[in-house]
Amino acid sequence: RVLTLPNHRGIVGAAVYSPNGQTILTVSRDQSAKLWDATFGGELRQFDSPIELSTATFGKNGAVVATGDYKGVIRLWDVQSGAVKNIFSARDDSTRVASFDLTARSSSSYKAEACSDCLRCQ
Repeated sequence: RVLTLPNHRGIVGAAVYSPNGQTILTVSRDQSAKLWDATFGGELRQFDSPIELSTATFGKNGAVVATGDYKGVIRLWDVQSGAVKNIFSARDDSTRVASFDLTARSSSSYKAEACSDCLRCQ
């Protein structure tokens, strides 16, 4: 089945499924991430960023999502509330976050490892 997710106003940089396969997270150059229903394609939530986004991932339980931007910043978002839980920054603003892995140390503590110039944020 093919879904059309039409609400971004810019180029979509990434689309990832949640761990349970029920939602899809997309990020765009329109400075937003969107959470979608994977069955019907309806938009469930929008996460607004101050800058264009390049990549995204889900935490293992799907309760947290993370977005990476073109200035080397990773933001952790609470899926239920849409609030920013934490922000990790690169050493300088020339590092673009190309990909990263998000692992939970505990229910409120996360470790993010990003790769562009082997950026590591903790």
